[in-house]
Amino acid sequence: MIETHVSDIARTIQLAIAPVFLLTALGTILGVFSNRLGRIVDRTRVLSDRMHDSQHAQQHAAMRGELDQLAGRRKLVNYAIGCATAAALFVCLLIAAAFFGSLLELNVMLPVTAVALLESIELLAAAARNFADRCVAGIVATDRGPALVEQGLMLATALAPEIGYDAAATLAKEAFRTGRTIRELAVERGIAPDRLDELLDPARMTEPGLDGGAGGG
Repeated sequence: MIETHVSDIARTIQLAIAPVFLLTALGTILGVFSNRLGRIVDRTRVLSDRMHDSQHAQQHAAMRGELDQLAGRRKLVNYAIGCATAAALFVCLLIAAAFFGSLLELNVMLPVTAVALLESIELLAAAARNFADRCVAGIVATDRGPALVEQGLMLATALAPEIGYDAAATLAKEAFRTGRTIRELAVERGIAPDRLDELLDPARMTEPGLDGGAGGG
């Protein structure tokens, strides 16, 4: 029969809680990396489409340079995602071995678990520093972001409750074909500018609820 002491139970609880926080941090970082990778892929797709558009021929050199930068960032983010995933799997395997391999008699497995935990924390910290130094540091907010939002075709979704889905889809197709913005085409259609300011407000679309625009839940 296995004797269970209060100190053993306390150590078991501590050992169980520590990986939870570590895995939560890993999950959060993976979410950030995935979001960053999605933005890079979306921007790459937009630039690739414009490279084949004769209307943007004068900007091909600048777009090609930006595509090269995005390719480098994509490789770095993929590497960071791989490191974070490997760290999470390693923690899970070590914790499983510590619990089941020793039948909760943790005295022998505690040093191994501690080493694995410290190594995982060190790897996680190195990945976060690398990502901050190579991807985040030096990023400065400019007018480019709001301009890209204004040029985005997704703004047509906010007009669907106002003019109907078919009309909004037609505006989106025309905007893609001509390179004009949804706002410009909607003004020509007769929608008042002040009403457009309300409908096409990106911040309002991120708010929850029925009053949050097209992005509301």
